Amino acid sequence: MVCATVFYGRYCNRRPEAERHLSGVAYALILLACAVVAYLVGVLLGIMWACPSAGNLCGLAGFFVVGPVVSALAILLVGSVLTGVFPKTRP
Repeated sequence: MVCATVFYGRYCNRRPEAERHLSGVAYALILLACAVVAYLVGVLLGIMWACPSAGNLCGLAGFFVVGPVVSALAILLVGSVLTGVFPKTRP
């Protein structure tokens, strides 16, 4: 969440005209929706990855390891894309 906050702060500083940028609430809701979807996908992938070899507690890898990591990466990626952290290159 710290990265998302920093990205939004930089975004607001780069675009001083208030009518052209996302509000903080819209930014947070977009990130929250993407994080929830990514968490669910991460849980499913983690369970599929761990269950063939881990035994009875294989689902925990999806809920406590892969799901949160994928959710955090989604917040980082979507936040950076929304705020334009990556500079646009022109040929």
